[in-house]
Amino acid sequence: MDLIGEIDSIFVEEKYRNYGLGDRLMKRALEWLNSNHVKTKIIMVAEGNENVLEFYKKYGFYKRRIILEQINW
Repeated sequence: MDLIGEIDSIFVEEKYRNYGLGDRLMKRALEWLNSNHVKTKIIMVAEGNENVLEFYKKYGFYKRRIILEQINW
């Protein structure tokens, strides 16, 4: 059975960016997933936050699918 893991809610306030905090958070999350033998790792990115895609590419994450969500008014 292939385990699936999701990295959720990594966020660094703008004034604290460029200090390597996001890198440390990602590395710790990936280390934990790897130590638990997770094969498939996913990250969801909210629409409007596409600028973070380049950050995730550094860790081997690429856009694979787009999920549409119906919003009930």
